[in-house]
Amino acid sequence: MAKRSLIILLFLVAFTLAWKYEIHESSVEAAYYSMPVSLKEKLSLESMKLGSIAPDAKFKDFRNHKYPYSLNKSSYYLGLAKDSYLKGDFKNASYFFGVAAHYILDSFDAPHYVTKEPYSMHSKFESVSFDSETMCYDYGNVSLDYRNEGKKDWDEWLATRNSSIQKKELNKAMEAVYSSAIKAFDYSCSSGRTSFIENRGSGYLIAFLAILAAMIFVFRFF
Repeated sequence: MAKRSLIILLFLVAFTLAWKYEIHESSVEAAYYSMPVSLKEKLSLESMKLGSIAPDAKFKDFRNHKYPYSLNKSSYYLGLAKDSYLKGDFKNASYFFGVAAHYILDSFDAPHYVTKEPYSMHSKFESVSFDSETMCYDYGNVSLDYRNEGKKDWDEWLATRNSSIQKKELNKAMEAVYSSAIKAFDYSCSSGRTSFIENRGSGYLIAFLAILAAMIFVFRFF
């Protein structure tokens, strides 16, 4: 019984994190490549990516992923990123920006604004295939308050299963990520670069591999 419970728990964890890692890493990668060469040479893309998944992978913070909590977290880490950058600590500046970007992205995730939703539906929402294109631009102070829109998006998605909803949310999130990067590192976008982020349902493959590895481990050592 304990063995079965452990397998189920690992399944849920793997599925919860499936597309999140991919999208979060892609978002900071898009911001990084929007920067001029002189800035990219200072900052670390690897550290940005590590920061972008840290709230899930390292901090185990599953509470502060929606407004208003996400606003406090993203503002805090953006402040750390800017301070570190001004001090010449570019590695930490990169890492802290990645953390901030995580909370920004999750602010625009509809399932975070509903309660008692079936877990299977939450997972499907975040695992569907879609792509997103957003031009690098200073969009100003993009509000992270997506509470009303998030609930509307969820209801619409339940009725239609239209992936344009996820695309719209990611586009809005990337506007906030670009604006935050520009504010933290004081730069102009490199040639109006446009990000192209894909989510091709690879979360299912990641989840399957994680489950398979977990099952092998459990049956071998327990």
